[in-house]
Amino acid sequence: ADRPLRIVVVSPRAGPEILGGAEVHLAMLARLMKELGHHVEIASTQARSHSAWANELPPEAEVEGIPVRRFPVDAFDQETHDVYSAQAFFQRPEHRDAFTEQMVRNFAHSSELIAHLRGISERTDLFLTGPYLHGITVDVARAFPTRCVVMPCLHDEWLARLKVYREMLRNTRGIMFNTPEEMAFAAQTLRVLHPRCMVVGYGLDPQTCAGRKGRDVTGRGRPYVFYAGRIEANKNLELLVEGFVAFKHNAQECDKSF
Repeated sequence: ADRPLRIVVVSPRAGPEILGGAEVHLAMLARLMKELGHHVEIASTQARSHSAWANELPPEAEVEGIPVRRFPVDAFDQETHDVYSAQAFFQRPEHRDAFTEQMVRNFAHSSELIAHLRGISERTDLFLTGPYLHGITVDVARAFPTRCVVMPCLHDEWLARLKVYREMLRNTRGIMFNTPEEMAFAAQTLRVLHPRCMVVGYGLDPQTCAGRKGRDVTGRGRPYVFYAGRIEANKNLELLVEGFVAFKHNAQECDKSF
């Protein structure tokens, strides 16, 4: 840009206590845009948990010098959301979209957050939000399609193929992808061919990363597997552990044969 922009980063959860990958990435982008000279603030909800969505955090905070304004999550029925999610999941792909609008509607939203964004929209150049699954992301993209850039964090999963998310991505101002594979998946599988999209990536600052710690733990020269993510079932961590155990077992058997 030829002038400093006013940018609002809209994250479903925000704060130094939030460790979700997408949320941390959005906070990192906010910091980098501020370092480039733009006027940046973060808008979010008062939720701490990505499953309970209870209003636990205070209305205001700060992340690396960037002001954070939090708004309460609207009351919603998690069981109703789960019912519609299950109905969509067990349908044939061509029939799933009949349930998805209800699935998204009965999820975590914040009417006060959207009202706040509408109140500042005239003096805001850009809204940056994500990831794609959240009802709050859909709300922001629908409310400000000409000024909203979405960082979807797409995975090759049945949810990404739903019409509500594909239309959101097609109609937004732009899309920021983390990898070339993610962008190719959007274009080739989802048929989201957006004229304003690019791979931004998720970088690590070499000045702050202690790259030798893993080697110090495992022993220098020994290969190791590194996992970075939450310890929970929906990350499929069990499959990673089972695969690693099988790999170690096969390697030991191979050693015995020589």
